[in-house]
Amino acid sequence: MKLIVNKQQLDILVKSINDLESLKKLKIWFNKSIIYIQDNWEKLQDSTKLEKKETIIAFSILKKYILNQGVTVKELTFLKHQSLDLVKIFFLICTRFVPLPLPILPTLIWISKKTKFNFFPNSHLKNGDETKNPNLN
Repeated sequence: MKLIVNKQQLDILVKSINDLESLKKLKIWFNKSIIYIQDNWEKLQDSTKLEKKETIIAFSILKKYILNQGVTVKELTFLKHQSLDLVKIFFLICTRFVPLPLPILPTLIWISKKTKFNFFPNSHLKNGDETKNPNLN
């Protein structure tokens, strides 16, 4: 028995098979992403809470500085580093609005590894420091 299939039908068949492969790959990617988020959700929450705490401390230092209430050198250094972190966060948020099909985040990670410049915020508090205003001892 001989099947007669024209070129257009064959192309449609190949395209549907490729679409199925793409859907399988997409499903695998989503499953891996969900597992990654589940595994790292607590780390993300902890990092966000710490960044929030550091930003509040930085604003209290800025308030003291503006009101001439005596700011130590360590507090100014902390304010400088946290301000840089806020600029980095703003930059990372802005990259989400760039209408280019570039993988910006992986590119930033690659650049930061090559240039030793970290595009991502850092922690400026010592581990376990839970005080409201640590005076940066």
